[in-house]
Amino acid sequence: MTKVFDKLMDVNARKLDWNFQVYIVHLWEVPNIFNINDINGIEMVLQDIQGGRIQASITKPLVKKWRGKILEFKMYIMTHFIVVDKKEKTRTTNNKWSINFSHRTTVQPVVKPSYPLKAFCFKPIPELLAAEKLEDSVLIDVIGEVIGKEDPRQLITSKGRETKRLAVILEDLERLSSKPSNSARISQVSSRGPRSGADELRNGDVVVKTIEEVLSSTQEGPTWIAGTIVSINAGKDDWFYKSCRKCPKKVDTPIGNRYECEKCGHTHGSASFRFKVEVMVYDGTGSLMLLMWDRETVQFCGRQAEQIKNEEVIQNIH
Repeated sequence: MTKVFDKLMDVNARKLDWNFQVYIVHLWEVPNIFNINDINGIEMVLQDIQGGRIQASITKPLVKKWRGKILEFKMYIMTHFIVVDKKEKTRTTNNKWSINFSHRTTVQPVVKPSYPLKAFCFKPIPELLAAEKLEDSVLIDVIGEVIGKEDPRQLITSKGRETKRLAVILEDLERLSSKPSNSARISQVSSRGPRSGADELRNGDVVVKTIEEVLSSTQEGPTWIAGTIVSINAGKDDWFYKSCRKCPKKVDTPIGNRYECEKCGHTHGSASFRFKVEVMVYDGTGSLMLLMWDRETVQFCGRQAEQIKNEEVIQNIH
């Protein structure tokens, strides 16, 4: 029997036992204005199967309990919230209400999401410029290239707080379409022979599918998709893994003072670092979480994982 969940747009202040199955489509921390290392709260935007959204807040007393345990772009079953009027908050959705985590709130990760993630509401820049009025309660997503920025300006908020505002200049995709671009990437595919993946695409030797087609497909096997990386989900220690120095096989615990590879049998006094980066890709039909392994990530950023780790060690020493 399919479990029935509450819809976010049905939220009201008349009950507490709400039960949602939602994605976290945006998540950010709110630092103390006097100490950026002190977190006053965590804010997020939730989205359900119908596309309804609501802003949810974790207040300071509960930050330690939840910080790092709920992640952007993941699906969760969440229950028991306090419903509040959001008029005092920065408006991020067109929902009349917002919800606060309480001591009774429960959050359960969903390992196999029941519907695809559609986290973005992309708008063409010309459409935004031509609009007579923009809705101030909806987050807008754009894809473009940052081609310039203005000097930071002093700003006083409506509550009398001093802050700064930095304006950046974006160029839209229509102008970028005639230029070479590195924003489009292909998920990991093993190409046979000396030709590159780009050659195979140009020659029509492979079939490129949309993300929507991939998500609805029941066939297993290698698949080509073309899209734009819109998010890199990397924390302090989850963007690399320790591997054998002779092959890409992961090695975990050293035996004595040496690492031994279960695949090739090679032993060495130290392990190698290789990239393993989770990214979100968007192609206009949907979004998909993918893993970029070492070869693709090196091509993307032009650096080895070992170089970055060594620089981290040097910075920590200084």
